[in-house]
Amino acid sequence: MSVVYGCEPNSFTYDYLIHGLCAQGRTINTRELLSEMKGKGFVPNGKSYNSLVNAFALSGEIDDAVKCLWEMIENGRVVDFISYRTLVDESCRKGKYDEATRLLEMLREKQLVDIDSDDKLVNVLHKDL
Repeated sequence: MSVVYGCEPNSFTYDYLIHGLCAQGRTINTRELLSEMKGKGFVPNGKSYNSLVNAFALSGEIDDAVKCLWEMIENGRVVDFISYRTLVDESCRKGKYDEATRLLEMLREKQLVDIDSDDKLVNVLHKDL
């Protein structure tokens, strides 16, 4: 952007690009852009973080998805139910039932999910078992 238009990207620019790359499943490009964004002192918004968690989970990068989820929570961003569900569901599909169960237990301990969401996630876990 700076070469062609003479301007620097801001956090909104990065958020839109990250969301778009995640929607296309381009996690390698997303990592590069995320690293650049953080290097400039920006923190992704909730939509970007949710996109990252989902994209990593759907591409089988479960550990990175979990890491991103905790980073998101530490940065005060709101995790949506779809991200929780995708992460639990994809963990189970990859045969990581113990990790999915531990994640669900940690979400309960930290009171990050309400009773209704917890019940739905338990159903996802049991369905996949």
